[in-house]
Amino acid sequence: MTLQQLKYYCAVYECRSITKAARKNFVTQPAVTAAIRELEKEYAVRLIDKDGKYIRITRAGDRFYEYASQMLTHAQEFDDQVQDMVSHSRSLRLGLTKSAGSSVYMEYLSGRSEEYSDMEFKLTVGSTSELLEGLWERKLDAALILNHGNVSIDNFEWAELRTTEMLYCVSVIHPLARANRLTVPMIANEKMVSTKHDDCKTEALKQLFLQYGCEAGPQVIWQFDQQSTAMKMVAFNLATGYFPADGIRQYDGIVGKLLEGDKPIPICAVWTKDAWKQEHVQQFIKGIVKFYEAAQ
Repeated sequence: MTLQQLKYYCAVYECRSITKAARKNFVTQPAVTAAIRELEKEYAVRLIDKDGKYIRITRAGDRFYEYASQMLTHAQEFDDQVQDMVSHSRSLRLGLTKSAGSSVYMEYLSGRSEEYSDMEFKLTVGSTSELLEGLWERKLDAALILNHGNVSIDNFEWAELRTTEMLYCVSVIHPLARANRLTVPMIANEKMVSTKHDDCKTEALKQLFLQYGCEAGPQVIWQFDQQSTAMKMVAFNLATGYFPADGIRQYDGIVGKLLEGDKPIPICAVWTKDAWKQEHVQQFIKGIVKFYEAAQ
């Protein structure tokens, strides 16, 4: 049992909808469904029953919600007290996606060490959905994310910095490495590797598959914590992958191909209204937005 699983269940209970709960938590529906299944499996109890498009909370689910909501309240109180204890003056809690977010962060800060010499950057690397959740829970001040368009960022302040291309990645010895063009039907049966919690990226690829009538979606067989492990699987021709162009440049033995029908993905700076009240957060956001406006 994790606090995240409890949070997803409480959202389903309150919204009476898996779809609305997923939207509220900036994750995909499968992520919420999987969390509830894990809770039901761990405690050997049925929490919800599905009836077509509708769900019904069981009697055990009602009691479970009471305990879960109490635990989440205590956890939030604990977090608030610790946050109050720690001073965040001139300390920027910044979230970065594994490749694209980290790339724009390094592009911007390169040669700017003096400008930010009095600021401490506390970096958190994660998926888009994880970082948006961190912003919502006030654990982050800002984040640099990939915006695939399948989770809402309208509850935050945000600005597009630049775009990147999503590339289908294969080993240099894979037959597809020599293809002049790449379409979804050509990769429909390929075994793929990804990083954990990258539901937004996988869902975006699934939608591209659906456009070509491939209802089964991408065959993501393996998921790893570290992107470097996933890229080694690709380089050794054990799997294929789907990653931002920014994330594959430093890896040898890999060819990235643009999928026909795919579109550039915006890389965005996202922050909360509360964080914007801090002068050093404004300094960073205004600086990075101006940097990429000048580069266009």
